[in-house]
Amino acid sequence: MKFKNIILIIVGSFIVAFALYHFHYQSILSEGGILGLFLLLKHVFDISPAITSAILDTTMFLIGLKVLGKHFFAYTIISIVSFSLSYKFIEQFPPLFYLSNLWLVSILGGIFVGLGVGLVIISGGACGSDDVIALIINKYFKIPIKIVYYIDDFLVLVLSLLIYMPFQQFIFSLLTTFISTNVINLIIKHQYRIYKETIRIH
Repeated sequence: MKFKNIILIIVGSFIVAFALYHFHYQSILSEGGILGLFLLLKHVFDISPAITSAILDTTMFLIGLKVLGKHFFAYTIISIVSFSLSYKFIEQFPPLFYLSNLWLVSILGGIFVGLGVGLVIISGGACGSDDVIALIINKYFKIPIKIVYYIDDFLVLVLSLLIYMPFQQFIFSLLTTFISTNVINLIIKHQYRIYKETIRIH
């Protein structure tokens, strides 16, 4: 394992935890996918994402171990632990700020989550079990990761709408999810271009 990758995964996981607590949870927004499921369980059962992440993600990552390899598994374990500890630490304190403008919350939340998840993925790990699903489907069926995210996110958002989320928050959750998914995709594409340039130079 590379030290640089480990640092990027820890930083990325902290950014995701920060965004989920300060932007999404405080404004009753969701991110879709497994992150949205964490928030749903938090709102309905008051179970901290620090706990649900450790349980649900570990289960999926054991599946990812066989399909995506040992390095992916090791990096992802670091991501799970980093996210759980980061969220547990962050939620011990009152919110640093509260933004009433849902447009601003959606945009900033989407950018931060996309940046954090993107850093984890290009470093060889995954930030949630839906990342594992997306990577496996992309590997075997060549379906773009972005498309898998859209489907996964939409299903969780609809479930959140039916259970606890006001319709206005649902609309803004679609926006923040769209932004985060595209930020992730941009980071992955940028990393792939760098990789191709490196091969061409050598």
